[in-house]
Amino acid sequence: MMDSAQLQNALEECTRYANIGHRLAKDGANELKKAVSAASEQIRDSMRQLGKSKVNTPDVMNTLEIQLSDTITKFENLSEQVENDIQHLKDSISVFSVTLFGRTMAGKSTLMEILTHGNGTSIGKGSQRTTRDIRSYTWNGLRITDVPGIAAFEGEEDETIAFEAAKSADLIMFLITDDAPQAAEAECLAKVRNLGKPILGIINVKVDIDTSKSYKLMLRDITKGFDFNRLNGIKTQFVAFATQYGQDWHDIQFAYVHLKSAYLSHQPECSEYAQALSELSKFEYVEQFVLQEVITRGKFYRVKTFVDSVGKPLLDTMEKLLEQSAQNSEQGRLLLDKRRKLSDWTRKFKDDGINQIDSLLAKVKSDLMSEVASFAEDNYDNPNAATKWAGILKSKNIEERCDNLIKKLSSNCDDELREITRELNQEISFSAAVFTDKAINMSNLIDGKRIWNWISTIAGGGIGVAAIIGLISGPVGLIATVGVSLVGFLGSFFFKSRENKAVDARRKLEGKLNNHIDKTIRSLRKQMLDLFYNELLTKRLYSVANDINAVIDSLFQLSEVQKNLGWRLNSKLKEINKMLIIEALSFVGANGLEWHIRDLARIPGNAIMIRLDDGKRFPDDIKRNLSALLKEQVWFVFHNENLKVLLTRAIGHGCVRNSISIEHKLKIAHVPLSELDALTINRVRLAQQLTELLITK
Repeated sequence: MMDSAQLQNALEECTRYANIGHRLAKDGANELKKAVSAASEQIRDSMRQLGKSKVNTPDVMNTLEIQLSDTITKFENLSEQVENDIQHLKDSISVFSVTLFGRTMAGKSTLMEILTHGNGTSIGKGSQRTTRDIRSYTWNGLRITDVPGIAAFEGEEDETIAFEAAKSADLIMFLITDDAPQAAEAECLAKVRNLGKPILGIINVKVDIDTSKSYKLMLRDITKGFDFNRLNGIKTQFVAFATQYGQDWHDIQFAYVHLKSAYLSHQPECSEYAQALSELSKFEYVEQFVLQEVITRGKFYRVKTFVDSVGKPLLDTMEKLLEQSAQNSEQGRLLLDKRRKLSDWTRKFKDDGINQIDSLLAKVKSDLMSEVASFAEDNYDNPNAATKWAGILKSKNIEERCDNLIKKLSSNCDDELREITRELNQEISFSAAVFTDKAINMSNLIDGKRIWNWISTIAGGGIGVAAIIGLISGPVGLIATVGVSLVGFLGSFFFKSRENKAVDARRKLEGKLNNHIDKTIRSLRKQMLDLFYNELLTKRLYSVANDINAVIDSLFQLSEVQKNLGWRLNSKLKEINKMLIIEALSFVGANGLEWHIRDLARIPGNAIMIRLDDGKRFPDDIKRNLSALLKEQVWFVFHNENLKVLLTRAIGHGCVRNSISIEHKLKIAHVPLSELDALTINRVRLAQQLTELLITK
């Protein structure tokens, strides 16, 4: 059995190291608070800039402002949550905490009864979920916490409680059974691993034994259950799940136990076989393992618990920020493409529209001019000439022809806007906020109601074309003017010879008509172009382009804010992890090796990547010991000034080098993420931390 004095000394050391961890975590939390405060001010500045934007669709800017405001709130809450977690750990700084995970009916309550020498009242019967909240008890000076069962149907709330409790654990005991590993259990183990916790795996051999049978029959049944080939196969099958999550669980030690016999060994009715049942259960190995871990590595685990209470949320937040920054940048680029397409189409539409208007008016003018000579010949002395000319104008359908052209141009404009809208809705899913799925709905940018209003305007009166035509056909229009002129002309008709008067009358009437046709065509052109520019180009196409520009500017601005904050948090994360590695190197007897570390990146519970200068090496035994202590893979990358070389070294052979490209000016790297396995994805995450290149697909 373990020496109690040795254990007590170890627990005292754990408390001392917990205070070291608390200081490190507190420093990290303070730095996080400063970073969040600076970032919040930067975001507020972005909001002030947005407020100055001239946008025709306020909903777009309102949505972005809400997202920026949410970002501030969420990050300030993050800082507060980290401080609360550290305080919670400090409140139990003298306690080494072990948390027990396992699905319902895996034997967690039985294990608790074993450790507390209970009478079995907490052990569930059948398939019900028995442990619905957190239960803690003391065993050998350690606090054992039993959390709600995991991987249960509709047990999301229970799992949330369980994982929240696990955040303060120094060691996790993860319990499964020998009746086939479940994918849901593996998923939970991956989540626990991501918390950065050391884990002891326990496989409970669920052989049902009948205490009314003879000892020999019980021995036979239990021994039969301990078929190590079968149990090793179950362990191998379960450990294989790790690759789905980019993890490696081969470092997790698994103990095979029969919890029921260990429990029965403490019960009065089985006192005759207590020693034999205890030995058969093999539970002593679990006890010795836990206590040995506390004695040999417990003090480092306590430091790690505090450091990861800051490091884990920092990593999650930093990666979320960079992911959103990449997404917003990509969306901004998509919008740039759409804006260019719209601009190109608008230029062509403008030129074509003007040409079509000029072509129509040229034809109208030609049609009218062709009537002038014959009209003048027939009507130079007709007092009703104005009425007759109005009839000719009406027969030319000028109003309808102009109206139809404007409607045609308007329809072409709306068709293009609908197509742009369709493409935007199809290709771009706005999710610019860091912690929210609120979206900038493109219907806010170009909505159906707006287009319907445009169409209604056209259908409801030809966008003023009728008024223009009134210059020709109305009583105060062209004809009225021509009529007055004709009166003045006819007044002098009787003072000349009839023949001379007729020639003069025809010539003057033709001149008057030609002049007024020119004047009317110029006026008609001006007003049609005014409608074309104001109603189609300015109010629709230019307005939409301006809105898209405002969103583009806002997206790129938001992306830059997110990226800057992400790298700021990454810098703090590196500092925290560097302090942890210094402690780890000291623990494994490798003081001084930290001076060879040029940079590092870490995913708690998964891997750490250390960048060294070429020619520098960590001894193999130090690497092994470091990995065993951290419970994480340890990878080394040798520095190179060429960013692509460094990036490809960090990502490794799981990604083809030629498929990686870098935009050096923007500090963005493109990697075929969808083609990579989970392990390589983790290397990509580490590479992003190391290179500070924003990695996107």
